[in-house]
Amino acid sequence: MKYLELKIPPPLIAALMVLGMLLTRSYFPRFGLPQAMVNLFAVAVVVIAIIFGAMALSAFRKHQTTINPHKPQQANNLVTSGVFGVTRNPMYVALILLVGAVGLYLQHTGFVLFALVLAVYLHFFQIKPEERLLQEKFREEYSTYMSKVPRWF
Repeated sequence: MKYLELKIPPPLIAALMVLGMLLTRSYFPRFGLPQAMVNLFAVAVVVIAIIFGAMALSAFRKHQTTINPHKPQQANNLVTSGVFGVTRNPMYVALILLVGAVGLYLQHTGFVLFALVLAVYLHFFQIKPEERLLQEKFREEYSTYMSKVPRWF
């Protein structure tokens, strides 16, 4: 399955998870909570996701390095500050949060399954290959960063 590494854009995989939730919502029981309450919680999760993603994009722009998830070898600077000091993958955390927020909005009790599928896909086909390439490029600096900052949280 190595052929999938760095091939499919992570936002597309996240969109497929949302589509999956839409197509399967009749097979899963709803939470049964008042929709207004669920909407508020979903919006809060979306806001957190947007903040995380925006902070990551801003850090990449500030350090003048690529945001292209298919070409991590084009990174010319290793970003380790800001939100990258909390997690090595803030944009992927943001995608997972967005999928979760949609699941909450839909009151889809299987949303955790879809978020988990996204996380597993990202781990094996996006993050692990990125880490290999960044390790080759930044060597000791990246090893130190990996030892200090968790992959997710």
